[in-house]
Amino acid sequence: MSLSSAFATIPTTKPFSTSAALSSSFLLRLPVKRLSALSLNASSSKPPLVSASMEAGVGVMGTKLGMMSYFDSSGTVIPVTVVGFREGNIVTQVKTEATDGYDAVQVGTGGYETGN
Repeated sequence: MSLSSAFATIPTTKPFSTSAALSSSFLLRLPVKRLSALSLNASSSKPPLVSASMEAGVGVMGTKLGMMSYFDSSGTVIPVTVVGFREGNIVTQVKTEATDGYDAVQVGTGGYETGN
């Protein structure tokens, strides 16, 4: 799925309240859905299966490009972070209760350079 088609299906809600009135559409709060815990069998020889699902909710990963200033309607300066987005999020690490003491999935995006 491309990012443009994913953004076309994002539902909009009322802006969240902050000390400064931020009404830009990209600052709207999105509905959050909780992930169900991974059911992992420690005695199984197979690695845990991790798959992408729309049940996880809407989310993107990006790279920080820098900072800039945003001026609201009353002239208050609000510092904002500029984030660049690309397609291609990948699972980089799976932690399990048996090996790490908790269940977690680490997701990454972008390329990397080989070490040394």
